[in-house]
Amino acid sequence: MVICSRKDKIDSLLSWAMSSSQDLPSFYESSALVKGGDPGRHSKQALLQGSGFISIVKRYANNALANIILSDLAVMKKNGVELEGEKLLTKDFKLAFILFQRLNSSCEDVVKFMRDRYQIREVAALCKCYISIAAGYRINESINIGEMDNNTLCSLLNAATLKAKQMFQRESKLRAIK
Repeated sequence: MVICSRKDKIDSLLSWAMSSSQDLPSFYESSALVKGGDPGRHSKQALLQGSGFISIVKRYANNALANIILSDLAVMKKNGVELEGEKLLTKDFKLAFILFQRLNSSCEDVVKFMRDRYQIREVAALCKCYISIAAGYRINESINIGEMDNNTLCSLLNAATLKAKQMFQRESKLRAIK
């Protein structure tokens, strides 16, 4: 999915997966996690814990979009960030924030999951975009998310989500005024 670098196509696939019916293996697992109760809509369940076909599709599509963002950052680091780069970085930051929200997990749960299992590309994309914007649209590729302690990473994620909410809430208010 990453090879095509077509965010729109991957986002369409992800939208279809989010709006589709939940597959039975995933439903049974979700139902067991809530001790036999109604697990609710699968689009609201934690993406980190899910199994089943739809959950796997959502995870891979989310991951593919995060990888595209990280490759965009690498290109911007190589070529420099000009006006077009600033626009792309802002778009990528918004997308990284959406991808992080789709995980449907708290910062603490995400950090714990990363320490127990593996690196989450959505977290790396969000943090690197945030740090680049906070640094005045300068790309810093040397930041290693995996080497941060839990508190530092959780604080960085909280700061990134707060900045994204502020930026994009202001953007939607400006659109409403026009």
